[in-house]
Amino acid sequence: IKSKAKNLTEKKTTLLIKLLCLVFIILSYVVANTETPILDMMSYSWGIISGSFLAPYVLALYNKKINRVGAWAGILTGFAIAMVPAGSKILMMFGVESASVANLAGLGPVFACIAMIASIIATLAASALTQKSHSLDTEFFYNGNIAKE
Repeated sequence: IKSKAKNLTEKKTTLLIKLLCLVFIILSYVVANTETPILDMMSYSWGIISGSFLAPYVLALYNKKINRVGAWAGILTGFAIAMVPAGSKILMMFGVESASVANLAGLGPVFACIAMIASIIATLAASALTQKSHSLDTEFFYNGNIAKE
């Protein structure tokens, strides 16, 4: 399995980490300075995290048929769904005044649950559809057979 990350120098990696930290700080500042109830903040943060990563992580622990494509499908599906209320809240911060946008912004916990369920379905479906083409990835992950690389 070849990775483009091997081409990154230590300087480039350090710069990338610093830029990502700066983005995180800016986003944290925006969230901290909005009038957001704690339930909204928790539903956005945990909804996005659990909707994105819970299904691929748990399913990979118990099902050896989960592969990289399935994991990415679950992550991206869960993230996209969980971002709907957060995106609506951001639109409201920029002056969008719509009843449907306001309604979506208040449904963080609902979208978090939907994201987790959709992530499970996407992970299982994508893994099943790409099982034969990614069997080497799955075998390496579960058995650690380095000789096949």
